[in-house]
Parts: sequence; C-alpha cells; structure tokens
Amino acid sequence: MGEQDVFEKLKREEIEHVRQQGLAISCCEDEAYNWLQVKEIRKGLEAGIDTSVYQSPDIPWEKMREIRRGLKIGINLKPYLAFDEGVLRQIRKAKEANVNIIPYIKAGYQAEQLEKIIGALEKGLDIEPYLTKRFLGVAIREICRGLEEGIDVSLYADPKYNWQQMRRSVWAWSAISTFPPMQAVFLTPDRCRRSGPDWRKASTSGSMRSLCIRRRI
Repeated sequence: MGEQDVFEKLKREEIEHVRQQGLAISCCEDEAYNWLQVKEIRKGLEAGIDTSVYQSPDIPWEKMREIRRGLKIGINLKPYLAFDEGVLRQIRKAKEANVNIIPYIKAGYQAEQLEKIIGALEKGLDIEPYLTKRFLGVAIREICRGLEEGIDVSLYADPKYNWQQMRRSVWAWSAISTFPPMQAVFLTPDRCRRSGPDWRKASTSGSMRSLCIRRRI
C-alpha cells in the first residue's frame, strides 16, 4: 500500500467515524480535502462547532486546528487567516488573555516573540520602549524578568547582547541587590563573564572590587 493509499484510508475512516455519530460530513468527501483537514472538521462537529467557518480545502489543517480551538471558546480567527498558524495561535491566546497584539503583528513580530509579548502585557509590564524585532523571544523573556525584578533593563536591552548574556546580568543584579553598598552598581553583560559551568563572575567598574557569584545553573 502506497503513501497516498494510506492517507485515503485514513480519510475514509474519519468520514465513517463521523457518520456513525449521525453527523453530516458530506463536504469532506471532496477529494480536495486531505485526511488531516477532515479530522479537524470531524473534531469541530463533535464539539458542536459551526465548522462552515473553516470548511475549505484551501485552508491548511494547521490553520483549521487553530480556528477550531478558537471557536470552541467563542473566538473567531477566520479574519486573520492571512497569518500563519503560529501567529493565529498567539492571536487566540491574546484574546483569551484580553490583550491586544495586533499592532505587534502588523509591525512584523513572529509567533515566538508574540508569545513573550503576551506574557508581558498580561503582567502589565511596560515592555514597549525596549522592543525590537531583532530580539528573539527568549531575549524578550529576559527583559520581562528584569522588569519584574525592578532592574533598569535599558542597560542590557540591546540586540548586541544575546539572551544568555542578558540572563547573567539579571542573575548578577539579583545577587548584588542583597548587598546595600553595591545596589547602585549594575553589572551589564559586558562585565559578566563565565568562569566555569557552575560559577558566574561579575566584575564591577572603578574602585569596586570584583564580586564572584557562586550560582548553579
């Protein structure tokens, strides 16, 4: 049995499964639908969803899945079909969280970046001044962590630093903030150097002595 025959068999099984439940799925007998699209329509019908919203062989099954998940909680994602499934997923999550990410989508941010932006907006963090599309999602996460800890993130919210360097700055600040005489000194990624797998060495500027922070990853 060839690959195409296997897919056709799976499609017929999906259609038969729905028929056994007394649900109408005649549209999916169209050979233009693949078995994964039929599966998403079947799941929608079983959930009592109006599957006509995404019943089209032109809609990839991944997008069908996100539309179905949205409809299940009362969110219609069809107006956003121009975006890929990853962005559709983030739009759904943003609507669930009651935050607006459409401006960031229009600005060209990708799904993994949008995920971290949603987290920041949910927490009420003022991340807008530090955002750039040059940051990976993990870098945006480290900026959010800094904002939560009250750090002046402008000192490391710079695309020239990678997210690991940003994280070391957050760790260094967390450590030195427990020592009142040193609270005015911020350790930028340029001053944070790895000195072994289980150590972080942060050297301060001027007359301040080096501070070695022993911290497990």
